[in-house]
Amino acid sequence: MATAVTETAVHPVMDPARQLLQLTTGYQISSCIYTAASLNIADLLASGPRRVEDLASDTKTNADRLYRVLGALVSVGVFAEPQPRTFALSAAAEFLRTDSSSPGLCRPGPLKA
Repeated sequence: MATAVTETAVHPVMDPARQLLQLTTGYQISSCIYTAASLNIADLLASGPRRVEDLASDTKTNADRLYRVLGALVSVGVFAEPQPRTFALSAAAEFLRTDSSSPGLCRPGPLKA
């Protein structure tokens, strides 16, 4: 009979249902990060929070679709939504800025400078 793995300092045990959900939907978050980076959303938010309609106008995208992408990224802490339909940078989003001087710059694959 198999035994459950116990938590260690190196690998904390995650609820199995949550772990499976994260594994099966991870590509969606990756796609949303890629989309936000491609549209330079972090750069557009560098001066402060902005409404999704303004971001959509600047990026020539559909506001409702952009809202869903950014909402997904808010759910994992990449961006913040301080007011309904208004988005702001989070600490994680700073790494998506094109002018980031962080040594940990992590713009997705082909978007790296």
